[in-house]
Amino acid sequence: MEFKTIKAPEKDYSDIQLIIRNTISKYLLNERQIKYLAWLYAVRVLPHWKTYLSLESIKVEDKLKHTYSLCKALDYSANLAINISYTSDVADDVEVSARAADIACANNAARAAFAVRIAYTINSSHDYHRMLGSIASVAAYTVTAFEGGLKNELLDIILRDLEYVKKEEYNKLNNDINIYGDLWDDFQNSLKDIGCEYWGDLYANIFKNGFKVDKENLKYRLGVPQEIQKQGAKGVADYLIELEKGSQNLNETRIIILGEKGAGKTCLATRLIDPNADTDTDSTIGVDTSIWEIGSDKNAVNAHIWDFAGHVVTHAAHRCFLSERCMYIIVYDGRTERRNFIEYWLDHVKTYGGNAPVRILVNIFDENKPRISENTLRGKYPFEIDFTYFSIKNDHEKLEMFRKQTSDFVLNNPMWNRQLIPSSYYEVKNRLRGLFKFSKKEYIDKTELELIADSVGLKNSEQEALFDSLHLLGICLWYKNIEGFNMVILNPDWIADGIYRTINWASNHSQYRIFLKDFESIFDDIKERYPVDKFRDIFKLMRKYELAYSEDGDSIVVPHLMNEDRPASLPNFSDDDSLMIKYVSEFPLPPNTVCRLIVRHHDEIRKDNEVWRFGVILKYGIDTIATVIEDDRTITITVKGSERSEYIAMLRSTMNEIFEDYKSDKPELQYRIIIPDELKTELTPAQQKGMDEYKKNNKVLMVPEKTIEGYFSNNRKYYDPETNNDIDFSPAVKNYNLNINASLFGVSGISF
Repeated sequence: MEFKTIKAPEKDYSDIQLIIRNTISKYLLNERQIKYLAWLYAVRVLPHWKTYLSLESIKVEDKLKHTYSLCKALDYSANLAINISYTSDVADDVEVSARAADIACANNAARAAFAVRIAYTINSSHDYHRMLGSIASVAAYTVTAFEGGLKNELLDIILRDLEYVKKEEYNKLNNDINIYGDLWDDFQNSLKDIGCEYWGDLYANIFKNGFKVDKENLKYRLGVPQEIQKQGAKGVADYLIELEKGSQNLNETRIIILGEKGAGKTCLATRLIDPNADTDTDSTIGVDTSIWEIGSDKNAVNAHIWDFAGHVVTHAAHRCFLSERCMYIIVYDGRTERRNFIEYWLDHVKTYGGNAPVRILVNIFDENKPRISENTLRGKYPFEIDFTYFSIKNDHEKLEMFRKQTSDFVLNNPMWNRQLIPSSYYEVKNRLRGLFKFSKKEYIDKTELELIADSVGLKNSEQEALFDSLHLLGICLWYKNIEGFNMVILNPDWIADGIYRTINWASNHSQYRIFLKDFESIFDDIKERYPVDKFRDIFKLMRKYELAYSEDGDSIVVPHLMNEDRPASLPNFSDDDSLMIKYVSEFPLPPNTVCRLIVRHHDEIRKDNEVWRFGVILKYGIDTIATVIEDDRTITITVKGSERSEYIAMLRSTMNEIFEDYKSDKPELQYRIIIPDELKTELTPAQQKGMDEYKKNNKVLMVPEKTIEGYFSNNRKYYDPETNNDIDFSPAVKNYNLNINASLFGVSGISF
């Protein structure tokens, strides 16, 4: 989807901005008043969002995603404006706000999100003059979004807003929605068309109530779990509607235990629940789960302990089960000094858990206490890291202290013990937990879940939102997009054990292709738990999690288990007739990254012997060939053929989606740029000789995507110091199918 670059009406915008700025200066508004105005002006321009909602070229799921991004940004702006007593880590939400702004402002009319983006720059770290510039920008964009008489009327209203807010006479603010005419009705209808009338009603009520914010309702909206937010505007709205009928604390969390084989993970998992338990058990094969009931009565929290195997072959599957709303414990084998192993697991947490807290437990096996560069590790990772040293098996006093610190952290973390969910969802959760706990059911049929939902008063139209939310919160797992998959998983351990056991079996048998008939051997000792009629479901789940692909209905291929060595010969790619991009990372790449691309593009694998653990040769169309190769911390994609521009854009899109799925920093994306044979700059003979020698050995440049975007969007050429020449990026933008818009912050007249 391609958007038009925003074209600000510079004269009107600049004049209006100057008028508003001068007026603000007269009133000497304080910081709180400026923040309130920023939110108010963003709300006033909101009806123009209907332009975005009305674009037929945009998919409904994208409209839902970006509509929620906008509503969420407005809510955080409101939070800043009224300074309610609610705390939250808003770092990710600032990014969401900015992304919503970019999408919204790509067409000229939808300026609401952009107003919020500027509003978010207004914080206590800005000096007063920069705050004035920001609020003047918000107001000017609010006015210039409209046409004709409405523009003049809004300017008058906005100038009076300044006066009333200074006097704190909020009851005098103009809240007449009739000034928008048909635009308001179109805005409301556009939201209804995508099932988001909740948000239309919300802002209608905000106008009706004179821009007063219901603080309790805002807390609900700010406290929506991250998992539910991924559903977009309609999913969040359905959740909030149920939440307002009644709520309960979720009181569920996960403690993830990671580390090398033999480090003591299983011993710790057992003794967190019972410090006196016998710990002479075998190492975990895949993942062991147990429940530690922490606290009592209303404050009790069910901590689901997941003890993951240390076997490297299973690590690619971790992304299926790790998330942000967890506490991570890394158990380190204190017998050897292997800081790189600690970093390996910290990278794992960073990739899948974002900023989740981490406790590193150094399990002491003898008198030699390993030396660990604690401050170096803390400085390298963005999350809280705590270090503890003791023997899990023998030091009962320190074990008890560790248990108390862990339980206190869980009980005092609002993400877990004060996370509200609708009462109806809570009742369904308890019913499902009872089936698992007392009836020992690990899965049920979807029709049984529907009967439970009926029994708590949820109508058919409300049930899908319930099922989606229960899945996202990890209460039960329902994969509605897997054809023919009607199971509702009550125990995630059933999936984890099934997948890990399958991967381990294939690894032990040195094979990467698993046949349906192999499952009889894989689950021979636990046939009751994994009956024959569920074998295909394990197949489907491994494809769902991008661990495997299927070429027929009776086998799956697991790329992660393939040979690590590449084929003896690879296609030849000359610089002149091929395109190349590279993803270059400062940190180790997440396991299975290239394998996920292989799974997605397996239909394009050129030959069976041209795919391996770290790469693949693909064929697209009649004559287009691509290689994808991971080497150390770099993934290189090279494409040649008549459809090379189209195909490299497809592969780039796949890689970008995969990296977006990770919580860690994204690798730098670089493009190969060919140095032109004919350069216009006049060179001295000496320079020309040096230039010829340089080009002979260095005909290409690898240029970061951000550099290309910056120069191209500002219509500038890139100066290359090696060749002493300016290089035009226009051919690269065309060849690589880059969709580059002008930077919003580059628009003339915007002041920060």
